[in-house]
Amino acid sequence: MAHELKNIEEWTQFAKEKLDASQFLSLATQGPEGPWVCPLYFAYDKHFNLYVLSQPATSLHMQHVAENSAVACAVYDSRQAPSSKVAGVQIKGKAHLVGADEVRQAFDTYFAATPARTPAAAAYRPEAYAEDTCIWRFVKIVPEEIWVFSEEDFEGSRVRMPHEALDAARS
Repeated sequence: MAHELKNIEEWTQFAKEKLDASQFLSLATQGPEGPWVCPLYFAYDKHFNLYVLSQPATSLHMQHVAENSAVACAVYDSRQAPSSKVAGVQIKGKAHLVGADEVRQAFDTYFAATPARTPAAAAYRPEAYAEDTCIWRFVKIVPEEIWVFSEEDFEGSRVRMPHEALDAARS
Protein backbone atom coordinates (compact mmCIF):
# COMPACT_ATOMS: atom_id res chain seq x y z
CA MET A 1 0.00 0.00 0.00
CA ALA A 2 1.46 3.37 -0.99
CA HIS A 3 -0.30 5.17 1.85
CA GLU A 4 -1.51 3.88 5.18
CA LEU A 5 -4.23 5.67 7.10
CA LYS A 6 -3.22 5.39 10.72
CA ASN A 7 -5.98 7.01 12.72
CA ILE A 8 -9.60 8.15 12.72
CA GLU A 9 -8.75 11.71 11.72
CA GLU A 10 -6.82 10.54 8.66
CA TRP A 11 -9.68 8.26 7.61
CA THR A 12 -12.22 11.05 8.06
CA GLN A 13 -10.15 13.51 6.02
CA PHE A 14 -9.49 10.95 3.28
CA ALA A 15 -13.19 10.08 2.92
CA LYS A 16 -14.15 13.78 2.84
CA GLU A 17 -11.61 14.46 0.08
CA LYS A 18 -13.15 11.71 -2.02
CA LEU A 19 -16.72 12.95 -1.35
CA ASP A 20 -15.67 16.50 -2.25
CA ALA A 21 -14.48 15.33 -5.69
CA SER A 22 -17.98 15.54 -7.15
CA GLN A 23 -21.39 17.14 -6.65
CA PHE A 24 -23.04 13.98 -8.02
CA LEU A 25 -23.60 10.54 -6.66
CA SER A 26 -25.03 7.49 -8.36
CA LEU A 27 -27.84 6.13 -6.17
CA ALA A 28 -28.79 2.47 -6.50
CA THR A 29 -32.20 1.37 -5.25
CA GLN A 30 -34.24 -1.82 -5.46
CA GLY A 31 -37.93 -2.14 -6.27
CA PRO A 32 -40.38 -4.87 -7.32
CA GLU A 33 -39.32 -4.47 -10.95
CA GLY A 34 -35.61 -4.78 -10.09
CA PRO A 35 -32.62 -2.53 -9.44
CA TRP A 36 -32.40 1.10 -10.52
CA VAL A 37 -29.60 3.65 -10.54
CA CYS A 38 -29.92 7.42 -10.77
CA PRO A 39 -27.37 10.27 -10.74
CA LEU A 40 -28.29 13.01 -8.27
CA TYR A 41 -26.78 16.15 -6.81
CA PHE A 42 -25.85 15.50 -3.20
CA ALA A 43 -24.34 17.03 -0.09
CA TYR A 44 -23.07 15.47 3.11
CA ASP A 45 -22.85 16.58 6.72
CA LYS A 46 -20.09 16.15 9.30
CA HIS A 47 -21.57 12.76 10.26
CA PHE A 48 -21.26 11.51 6.65
CA ASN A 49 -25.04 11.49 6.18
CA LEU A 50 -25.82 12.19 2.53
CA TYR A 51 -28.72 14.35 1.33
CA VAL A 52 -30.36 14.31 -2.09
CA LEU A 53 -33.38 16.19 -3.40
CA SER A 54 -35.88 14.66 -5.79
CA GLN A 55 -39.55 14.32 -6.73
CA PRO A 56 -41.36 11.48 -4.92
CA ALA A 57 -44.37 11.47 -7.26
CA THR A 58 -42.40 10.99 -10.47
CA SER A 59 -39.01 9.47 -9.56
CA LEU A 60 -38.62 5.71 -9.50
CA HIS A 61 -35.73 5.90 -7.02
CA MET A 62 -37.93 7.90 -4.61
CA GLN A 63 -40.69 5.30 -4.89
CA HIS A 64 -38.12 2.59 -4.17
CA VAL A 65 -36.84 4.41 -1.07
CA ALA A 66 -40.39 4.66 0.26
CA GLU A 67 -40.74 0.86 -0.08
CA ASN A 68 -37.20 -0.32 0.67
CA SER A 69 -34.71 1.78 2.63
CA ALA A 70 -31.65 -0.25 1.58
CA VAL A 71 -29.51 1.73 -0.89
CA ALA A 72 -26.01 1.92 -2.25
CA CYS A 73 -24.24 4.83 -3.88
CA ALA A 74 -20.97 5.76 -5.49
CA VAL A 75 -19.23 9.13 -5.57
CA TYR A 76 -16.35 9.71 -7.95
CA ASP A 77 -14.95 12.47 -10.10
CA SER A 78 -16.38 11.69 -13.53
CA ARG A 79 -13.69 13.87 -15.12
CA GLN A 80 -10.96 11.38 -14.19
CA ALA A 81 -8.92 10.58 -17.26
CA PRO A 82 -8.77 6.92 -18.29
CA SER A 83 -5.01 7.09 -17.73
CA SER A 84 -5.30 8.60 -14.23
CA LYS A 85 -5.34 6.75 -10.96
CA VAL A 86 -9.02 6.17 -10.19
CA ALA A 87 -10.45 7.18 -6.81
CA GLY A 88 -13.86 7.41 -5.19
CA VAL A 89 -16.22 6.25 -2.46
CA GLN A 90 -18.84 3.51 -2.30
CA ILE A 91 -21.50 3.61 0.41
CA LYS A 92 -24.05 1.10 1.65
CA GLY A 93 -26.79 2.48 3.86
CA LYS A 94 -30.40 3.19 4.71
CA ALA A 95 -32.42 6.00 3.14
CA HIS A 96 -35.58 7.76 4.22
CA LEU A 97 -37.63 10.79 3.31
CA VAL A 98 -36.68 13.68 5.57
CA GLY A 99 -39.38 14.72 8.01
CA ALA A 100 -39.99 17.95 9.88
CA ASP A 101 -37.44 17.09 12.59
CA GLU A 102 -34.56 16.83 10.07
CA VAL A 103 -35.54 19.19 7.29
CA ARG A 104 -33.56 22.23 8.50
CA GLN A 105 -30.34 20.16 8.62
CA ALA A 106 -31.03 18.70 5.16
CA PHE A 107 -31.91 22.11 3.67
CA ASP A 108 -28.87 23.90 5.12
CA THR A 109 -26.45 21.11 4.21
CA TYR A 110 -27.73 20.61 0.68
CA PHE A 111 -27.98 24.25 -0.37
CA ALA A 112 -24.65 25.19 1.25
CA ALA A 113 -22.99 22.58 -0.98
CA THR A 114 -25.00 23.46 -4.11
CA PRO A 115 -25.67 27.22 -3.78
CA ALA A 116 -26.49 27.62 -7.47
CA ARG A 117 -29.50 25.36 -6.90
CA THR A 118 -30.86 27.34 -3.92
CA PRO A 119 -34.51 28.19 -4.55
CA ALA A 120 -35.09 31.91 -5.03
CA ALA A 121 -38.77 31.89 -4.13
CA ALA A 122 -39.64 32.62 -0.51
CA ALA A 123 -42.28 29.90 -0.77
CA TYR A 124 -39.44 27.38 -0.64
CA ARG A 125 -38.82 27.64 3.08
CA PRO A 126 -37.14 24.65 4.71
CA GLU A 127 -40.33 23.44 6.39
CA ALA A 128 -42.09 23.12 3.04
CA TYR A 129 -39.71 20.31 2.03
CA ALA A 130 -41.10 18.10 4.81
CA GLU A 131 -44.71 18.41 3.68
CA ASP A 132 -46.31 15.55 1.76
CA THR A 133 -47.67 18.05 -0.76
CA CYS A 134 -44.22 19.42 -1.69
CA ILE A 135 -43.10 18.45 -5.19
CA TRP A 136 -39.46 18.19 -4.03
CA ARG A 137 -38.40 16.19 -0.97
CA PHE A 138 -35.10 15.49 0.68
CA VAL A 139 -33.82 11.99 1.24
CA LYS A 140 -31.26 11.30 3.93
CA ILE A 141 -28.88 8.40 3.41
CA VAL A 142 -27.32 7.12 6.62
CA PRO A 143 -24.18 5.12 5.81
CA GLU A 144 -23.74 1.68 7.32
CA GLU A 145 -20.48 1.08 5.46
CA ILE A 146 -18.13 3.41 3.60
CA TRP A 147 -15.58 1.96 1.22
CA VAL A 148 -12.86 4.07 -0.40
CA PHE A 149 -11.04 3.10 -3.53
CA SER A 150 -7.86 4.75 -4.69
CA GLU A 151 -5.35 3.29 -7.10
CA GLU A 152 -2.78 5.76 -5.83
CA ASP A 153 -3.26 4.97 -2.15
CA PHE A 154 -4.45 1.36 -2.06
CA GLU A 155 -2.90 -0.13 -5.21
CA GLY A 156 -6.25 -0.59 -6.92
CA SER A 157 -8.05 -2.08 -3.95
CA ARG A 158 -11.04 -0.75 -2.16
CA VAL A 159 -10.73 -0.46 1.59
CA ARG A 160 -13.49 -0.29 4.16
CA MET A 161 -13.45 2.75 6.39
CA PRO A 162 -13.12 1.41 9.96
CA HIS A 163 -16.37 1.46 11.94
CA GLU A 164 -14.53 3.44 14.61
CA ALA A 165 -13.98 6.29 12.14
CA LEU A 166 -17.62 6.28 11.03
CA ASP A 167 -18.81 6.05 14.65
CA ALA A 168 -16.53 8.95 15.65
CA ALA A 169 -18.00 11.10 12.87
CA ARG A 170 -21.48 10.39 14.21
CA SER A 171 -20.71 11.52 17.75
